Amino acid sequence: MYPAWMVILCFAAGLIYGTLHYYKTRQFSDKGPWLTRLLFILRTVAVTLITLLLLAPLLKYFVSTEEDPVWIIAADNSASLSMIQDSLELKDLMNSLSEAGSDYRLDREFLLFGEEVRDGDITEMDFSDRSTDINSLLEYINNTYDGRNLAGVLIATDGIVNRGGNPIYTPIRHSAPMHFVAMGDTTVRRDLLVRRVLHNRIAYLGEKFSFQVDVSAVMAAGSSSQLQVFEIGSGGERNMIHSEEINIDQADFFQTFEVISEANSPGLKRFRVVLTPIEGELSIENNTRDFFVDVLDNKQEILILGASPHPDLGTIKTLLENYKNYEVSLYTTNNWSGNFEDYDLIILHQLPSTVRNSQQMTRAAIESGKPLFFILGSKSNIVQFNRNQDLLEISGGRGRTNDAIPLVNPQFNPFSFDSELYDRFRSFVPLSSPFGQYEYSPAANVLLYQRIGQVDTDMPLLAVGEISNRRIGVLTGEGLWRWRLYEFSSFDNTDVTSDIIQKTIQYLSIAEDDRRLRVFTDDNLYDENEPVIFEAEYYNASFQRINQFDLKLTITDNEENSFDYVFDRRDDHYLLSTGPFQPGEYRYRAQLETGMEVFSAEGAFTVRPIELEAINLSANHSLLRLLASSQNGQLIYPSQLNQINDLIFEGREFRPIVHNSLRTNLVLNLFWICIALMLFLFGEWFLRRFYGSY
Repeated sequence: MYPAWMVILCFAAGLIYGTLHYYKTRQFSDKGPWLTRLLFILRTVAVTLITLLLLAPLLKYFVSTEEDPVWIIAADNSASLSMIQDSLELKDLMNSLSEAGSDYRLDREFLLFGEEVRDGDITEMDFSDRSTDINSLLEYINNTYDGRNLAGVLIATDGIVNRGGNPIYTPIRHSAPMHFVAMGDTTVRRDLLVRRVLHNRIAYLGEKFSFQVDVSAVMAAGSSSQLQVFEIGSGGERNMIHSEEINIDQADFFQTFEVISEANSPGLKRFRVVLTPIEGELSIENNTRDFFVDVLDNKQEILILGASPHPDLGTIKTLLENYKNYEVSLYTTNNWSGNFEDYDLIILHQLPSTVRNSQQMTRAAIESGKPLFFILGSKSNIVQFNRNQDLLEISGGRGRTNDAIPLVNPQFNPFSFDSELYDRFRSFVPLSSPFGQYEYSPAANVLLYQRIGQVDTDMPLLAVGEISNRRIGVLTGEGLWRWRLYEFSSFDNTDVTSDIIQKTIQYLSIAEDDRRLRVFTDDNLYDENEPVIFEAEYYNASFQRINQFDLKLTITDNEENSFDYVFDRRDDHYLLSTGPFQPGEYRYRAQLETGMEVFSAEGAFTVRPIELEAINLSANHSLLRLLASSQNGQLIYPSQLNQINDLIFEGREFRPIVHNSLRTNLVLNLFWICIALMLFLFGEWFLRRFYGSY
């Protein structure tokens, strides 16, 4: 924006320019004064316009746009509808629904929903979605049509919700009426089904594990069935592991059966629960349910060896036993006679100490080559501790101790932690730590520092690191049992104490991965509508992570069909999203060529079918009635679709909304301004040329 006097200045510039050029000129004296005056005016106006345009003036103006009322017609594309109604009948219903409101001035928009919400032609529906989420449809309308001239919503569905939240509690952020077409059948029919299977996703090799099967039956009193459980092999072969007779003794039957199996071999195991059909039941598709259990063979043996009985020992053992992948053994120096090499990690509590033979046991633990976790206390021999490891050295203490409150180091990176959760440490009771001067190796990563009184120090309370290809951890304080009691009394749980112990143990006990090419999936079990995402890392000979080479991936199914992909490069690693796969077992092989060498990595994953739509086939029209009444809508039955215009459109006045918007544009962008300037300049040139100048 410029002040008004700038306009006067521009006019003055044009006036001066015209005056200097044509004042007292005798060039056109024989034509009379009119030509000189006309040329003066053209030159003055042209220069004035040019100088004004150099200021880049803005033009503000209002633009009016008219928006017709929007009417949404959404149709349920889930498989449950086609399981009950004839496909031709459904097609006729969708054709009738597509004509709703066509006689009115409405901008009709069509949506399909089920697994996801998307635009679509409701006359070409295939009813293939494997779940129904009405909540996501309502949220989509809230977000997409916010601020639009929404006149109404018409939704055709059976009201069966098997994914997402309860739509009753979805806040509706528009005032348009919401009508529902009640599809499906509410009739309670004779049916037997596997309601659900409750199971752990992980089991450990050699252990027994149990799962619970919930069986329901409706209108089937007096019938009997057989519950069969099969383990499905990689080639599809079935091995029955359990069979049990079911006697249905009431019309509304429900019973939970517990099945115990044994993990005999490692890997992802597929199980199938089957109910033999009963006569006259509605659907047999819901008589079968598959589930998966990952049998692991990596249970880690943890040894806790203490100088003497101490409450910390029991605390650590209890915390670790909450994690099923640890087998924990607890000894003191008085009753230890085992072999250190039988364990994956050794926890030395106040060892080496002043206790007789402790140094000999400590030396044997060190010579085993296993990862070590030292926990220091009042009985620790600090001099011997300094000699037995190179991660941390404490000097000058002379047996004295400090009360050290934990102080979290936010820069710690060997493993991740919840910083908000770890804020609890600020109020924790202190540990008893050796007094002295602390010096730690550059290889040490400090998770907790010591806070003495009100002073934050750089003395480590908990540090981990790797020295000579061995991972070592040091907790320079005793009193973990007080942490556990304090946290439970203050927060009703021991989340922080458990988490820090478990993650420290996990970091120390995991062997270093020396593979040059590493390929990971975020899971090994996927739903059939879930994309499979791969991440990969390649390390050069100096173990620097790079991604300058192409990384290819081949996925093979059980029928030996292959699918080839190439990873995308992201920063210093690789990423690939393949999209969803059909249910089945898949193997993958990644390969990277550097020109001189070839690296490969292999793995497998399983895609399981989604069977939500077959579990419940009784329409829930009461839900639709509640939703319609809450939004001043109506519940319409398919037989009324030919009257739908009279039911929800008749008598309503649909008016467009006029939107006025203020717009700003450069005057230089106006075409007619440029044309006018060219006319002034061309006019002056033409007159001068015509009358003999130039």
